[in-house]
Amino acid sequence: MYSSDLNNLPIEKNLLLIGGSGRNVGKTTLALEVIKRAAKISTVTGLKVSAFKRGEEQFHGIHHDFPTSGFRITEEKGELPNKDTARMLSAGASNAYFIESPDYLIPEAWTSFNNSCNPQNLPVVCESRSLRKHVKPGLFILLINPGNIKDNSAGYSGLADHIHFFTGDIADIQELAERIHLTPEGWTMD
Repeated sequence: MYSSDLNNLPIEKNLLLIGGSGRNVGKTTLALEVIKRAAKISTVTGLKVSAFKRGEEQFHGIHHDFPTSGFRITEEKGELPNKDTARMLSAGASNAYFIESPDYLIPEAWTSFNNSCNPQNLPVVCESRSLRKHVKPGLFILLINPGNIKDNSAGYSGLADHIHFFTGDIADIQELAERIHLTPEGWTMD
């Protein structure tokens, strides 16, 4: 089902991917703003994907119980309100999930998520950069902070529908969110 040819990936028009050049570049802030707007017109699911590679703990934080031989999909219940997925619920997502997976199992995790958590193919706002190498979303936004770039983030620039340079200004992220729209055909941007 998944191809190593980036031109022949499955198309997921109801998927909005928000990736970044590292931590603290506005990914969650943008996701929350988009969810607030989209939830007024549709049911929206929030999703965060952490693709783990050994040696990248500074980009993801340390996950002591990270699944190294499989993946885990966790539905957010809102018990820890400061978690990104709990904040997605507070912003208006009807449900939110967290996928933890070794990088090489991302395609299987995505398929499992769709089959078990989103069988109706409802709109999804997802914080993930790594998922873009396995599906073509309706829209892929890449947030870049030139001072905080992962060693391999350049490989995602050519896959982005829009690259936004992070300024640290919340109003800047809010303006970006206003340009992102959920239509009957999927996610678009003006």
